[in-house]
Amino acid sequence: KIPVASLDEGNCDNDYAEYLFDIIPSLKSNRNVNYYNPAFIPLPEKKRSSFPVKINNALICIGGEDPANLLLKSAVALAKNNVHVLAVASSKEKIFEAEKNIPDDLKKYISISSPIENLKEELFKYDLVVTHFGFTAFEAAGAGCAVILLGTTPLHIRLSVANGFKCLAPKKINQKNFKSLLIQPENLLIKNKVESSENLASFTKKLSLGSHFECPVCKTGEGFRNKVIARNKNRTYRKCSNCGMIYMSWTLSEFQTEYNHAYFFEDYKKQYGKTYLDDFNSIKSVCLRRISIIDFFYRLTNRISKNIPSVLDIGCAMGPFLSAANDSGWQVFGADISQSAVEYVQQTLNFPASCVSFPDADFVSEFGIEKFDAVTMWYVIEHFKNLDSVLKKVSEIVKDGGIFAFSTPSASGVSGKYSSDDFYEKSPADHYTIWETKCAKKILRKYGFKVVKVVSTGIHPERFPLAKKMKWSSKSLPMKVLADLCKVLKLGDTFEVYCKKIKS
Repeated sequence: KIPVASLDEGNCDNDYAEYLFDIIPSLKSNRNVNYYNPAFIPLPEKKRSSFPVKINNALICIGGEDPANLLLKSAVALAKNNVHVLAVASSKEKIFEAEKNIPDDLKKYISISSPIENLKEELFKYDLVVTHFGFTAFEAAGAGCAVILLGTTPLHIRLSVANGFKCLAPKKINQKNFKSLLIQPENLLIKNKVESSENLASFTKKLSLGSHFECPVCKTGEGFRNKVIARNKNRTYRKCSNCGMIYMSWTLSEFQTEYNHAYFFEDYKKQYGKTYLDDFNSIKSVCLRRISIIDFFYRLTNRISKNIPSVLDIGCAMGPFLSAANDSGWQVFGADISQSAVEYVQQTLNFPASCVSFPDADFVSEFGIEKFDAVTMWYVIEHFKNLDSVLKKVSEIVKDGGIFAFSTPSASGVSGKYSSDDFYEKSPADHYTIWETKCAKKILRKYGFKVVKVVSTGIHPERFPLAKKMKWSSKSLPMKVLADLCKVLKLGDTFEVYCKKIKS
């Protein structure tokens, strides 16, 4: 199927589109789009030299059928305020009808016109433009005119107000209400929201270079049928209707982190205030807890085994988990795509490690081992575009009764639940899947694994809406209660999964 991008499309089938972008702004409560930017509206080349200090003339352009006769009603109300009006009617019949109904005493103020060719380049001639919410409103603002909008529907009224325009509902179109707006023309000045170096042509070209992805687990080829979970300027996320996985279905630009020396030192220090090696012992302490859980469930299934169990850590980085597992009596092996990290593991920690890409690696040739007693991935699994091939490979290299364990960000945590827009906006560009605790069991079962334990991590009670509202301190009793609640209800922003390979 061909990915679809949609421009200013308001129908109910928008989930079929991978990317939605609007030129005319919409209310977020009414419609969820990836991006909107009024800068895409081509502005008039001809502009007023200055904003009007007094409204002497006005252009009224409503368009369409105008069943409520707002054109004439507005023209009459402005004329009663001694404003000369040119009212644009949509047809000869409308012109005839309007001219026939202009009060005699106001005819010197009101003229009726047929549609004006290249209207946007004529707007600068008028002190005031009266229209409805749409292109003409922004073009008039761009031409330096005062603007008053007519609220043809409740939605248009809300849109007008949200974007800084003065707006009159149909029942409020009269001499008095227009007069109150005309007294201070400066209040009709719309700060130019449409000036930008970005334009529709350049953005569309950029959009055409974007990347589309199917569910990394199911690979059905019908991702457009999956529910859209979130949209932002750079990405779209969907939830697979088959397996339940939340995944990145569209990205404007793919990003690949370079796991070089700078990543573990300069880049890491910028983010955490210290280098990866400075943080090594604190990371290792977390890994000691992890290996204790793995060891418990492994021993539970393999009580009579006298062999030293083996563990392969995929994405081992500079080896804190390998060091923890080694201290706990496991035979350790590491794999990572960073040559500098692998060299540190080999030369400083003296553990076997290989610079390979998973799942393509051949561990028989690398380590002489076909299957491991445990395989781990700590904040690695979300980086794979093809999760199906990854989980199949893991299933192949884990012994029956062995353990597969991983950690990953959670869409079912506090941030994912209560600040979802911000959560998906901040999700790294190279995270192709975002797991939920409730879907992990179903997905892993497909590859021969039974989940035996889930640990909720990344506990942030301060991110609860109530905690933000009440401004509770981190040491207060309510915050401690919320923290405990996060752990019990698995509401951490990250989580760890421990599962056992089911014996075939």
